[in-house]
Amino acid sequence: MAQMKLRAKLTMEKVHLALETVGLTAEKNKLENDCREGASELRTTDQKCSRLEQRKVQLTDQCKGLLKRAKAICKMQPDQSLPEDLRNAFSKLPDTLDEVDAMLNEERSRAECFTGLSENVVDEYNRREQEIKQMEKELEEKSNALNAYRQNISEAKERWLNPLKHLVEQINEKFSAFFRSMQCAGEVDLHSENEVIAESQHTAEVEVSLCITFNHL
Repeated sequence: MAQMKLRAKLTMEKVHLALETVGLTAEKNKLENDCREGASELRTTDQKCSRLEQRKVQLTDQCKGLLKRAKAICKMQPDQSLPEDLRNAFSKLPDTLDEVDAMLNEERSRAECFTGLSENVVDEYNRREQEIKQMEKELEEKSNALNAYRQNISEAKERWLNPLKHLVEQINEKFSAFFRSMQCAGEVDLHSENEVIAESQHTAEVEVSLCITFNHL
């Protein structure tokens, strides 16, 4: 009886061990599959990284070549840094190649429009432009001459107007004194405030007025 119980117990343990072995084997197989899949993904990722690294080297070499060519076009030394004006000009360009291509196509279209013009139209435009510049130059010269002439007139007027005012003041003193002696009032006035400068004739008109009042003082 005891022997049967022992055998039954051993059988149960054997069954448990068998089940545990099956579970461990399944887990082992799953881990091996996961490991194989992970290794495959790792190899794929390594290949992608390798291709990206090669592409990076190619693009770097291409950029260096384009930079060297651009510096040669701009007449710069290979080790010379980019000037501020060119840096500002490049900063205004689009960021993507598609946008750059679109801008280039637009500029080509504009250039084609200009190439369609006849030489006569271009020559006429250049001739008119030269005529306008010549007329602007002549206008500036004549304006300067006119301003100088007006300045000379103003200076000449001051040279004779101030002495004339002083003379009229002296005459007015004697004129007024004479009429005061006759119990009257008299005045000689130079109306310089009503002076008129005739631009077309370049002359100055000054009015001298006599004012006599015969009322007794």
